[in-house]
Amino acid sequence: MDADSARGHLNAVLYGVDFHPDLKLDAARWPDFAGTRAVARVDLDIHQLTGLLNRRPDEVDGERRPVAIVELRSGEVVALLGPAGRPARRFTFLRRDAGDPAEILARFCEDTNLAPERATLLPQ
Repeated sequence: MDADSARGHLNAVLYGVDFHPDLKLDAARWPDFAGTRAVARVDLDIHQLTGLLNRRPDEVDGERRPVAIVELRSGEVVALLGPAGRPARRFTFLRRDAGDPAEILARFCEDTNLAPERATLLPQ
């Protein structure tokens, strides 16, 4: 187990969250989200999101906003983008891959154990 995985496991034990070592986070994929549309709003603060992902979101070059790029177990890649200049309390959910936004959001909720009522689909 590498250091990030060990830290995630310890956070899971301390905070009672499920440990998801198979979710991949990769901020280098942020350019892939250029021109993507927002799919949903996720009502979580940055600490809650850190607990779900077992890792704090990154700040990507050129963006002074927290960004978490997550590859789901299905292989789909999604991003959560927080607001600039203040502690994040709500994230915008972006999808890169084609498919039904509701299904992709449901898979994200399932993979992270996010309560579905914390995510609200936006009109498309």
